[in-house]
Amino acid sequence: LKERLNAILHQTHTELEIIVLDDCSTADSLKVIQQTLKDHPHRLEINTVNSGSPYAQWAKGIAMAAGELIWIAESDDSAHPKLAEELVRRLKTSESTLAYCQSIDINENSKALFNWKAWTDDLSKTLWEEDFTVGGKHFIQSYHSIKNCIPNASGVIFRKHCADIEILRNPPLPVATDWLFWKSIAERGSISYVAQPLNRFRSHSESVRNRYSGQDQGLTEMISAACLIIGRDGYCPEDVVQRDHLVASLTRLWKSWNLHLSSLKSWRHHRAGVALILTIVRQRRRLLGRVGKDAIDRITSNHP
Repeated sequence: LKERLNAILHQTHTELEIIVLDDCSTADSLKVIQQTLKDHPHRLEINTVNSGSPYAQWAKGIAMAAGELIWIAESDDSAHPKLAEELVRRLKTSESTLAYCQSIDINENSKALFNWKAWTDDLSKTLWEEDFTVGGKHFIQSYHSIKNCIPNASGVIFRKHCADIEILRNPPLPVATDWLFWKSIAERGSISYVAQPLNRFRSHSESVRNRYSGQDQGLTEMISAACLIIGRDGYCPEDVVQRDHLVASLTRLWKSWNLHLSSLKSWRHHRAGVALILTIVRQRRRLLGRVGKDAIDRITSNHP
């Protein structure tokens, strides 16, 4: 927490209104906050009862903020000193509603683990290598409908007037609501991206994504989010290759939970995902071909 607060205080962009939301924290968090910020103007909002959702805290902070540009600096992450400067510059020199940067994963001891560019390599090997600004709807349809291409809120700055706070106040999904929230902002303008990994995304056993790792709810939520973006909002990729990327992404998710397209368990348990894939590929023959290949791969891996 001290590292997080100091990373904010040492930003080269100094026009910051600091709002700290304490969600009924345990241990000595309040003491750390008060000591670290004692010489710096800030607002401290303390909940006497835990809100039960980080998205409720996001909504509260956005509503409290006086400024137009919002940075949700989550408590266990960190940042390069130039993160805010670089993202604010993109927003001030473009029509973008959201700017984000690449992230580096760090552990409990702040040791760098890996670059999050690998997360989007299956969508494009080259796009995320360089800075870019693209239309928000194109970004959603071509990439963000396939997976959440913005993996960490701490690496994002967005325009307050473009944020749909109601999504956060009434989150449709316990974990994957951020995917839908970024989508709602992106479709109101353009998206800017900074390839330099200025965000430090901390991974530890108590983080939300790791608590859901290996659990079926995580997979269900990711399929549900894709269903909402593609089915309800009509962002199915038009390009055949991109549709294949989406199907492959969903099947990889299934396999990561030890489920397979050729498994009856998968079909029974994830009807929404199966329906989504049928919608995407539009040709049942192509899906049956994938099921057959999946079955062969399983047999081959079990009997080399």
